[in-house]
Amino acid sequence: MVRRHRIAEEEVRPVVRAVRRCLAEMVELDPLPGDAYSLFTVLWRFKEHRTGPPHYPDATRGAMVSLITETADTLG
Repeated sequence: MVRRHRIAEEEVRPVVRAVRRCLAEMVELDPLPGDAYSLFTVLWRFKEHRTGPPHYPDATRGAMVSLITETADTLG
């Protein structure tokens, strides 16, 4: 079983920024790389931080672009 490590508070913003940047680059590619889904789910978890299992939306290109746009404000 994989052990989940906590990310220190001061590490969150740089991690979100890096994940968001990579996803934004991948969204421009056609076809969409398989890793884009993984980055989408990670960014979604950072945005929708809550307990319990996540309920991801369909990982369409449009959903990825929307998530990238929505998380821009959180990077200040």
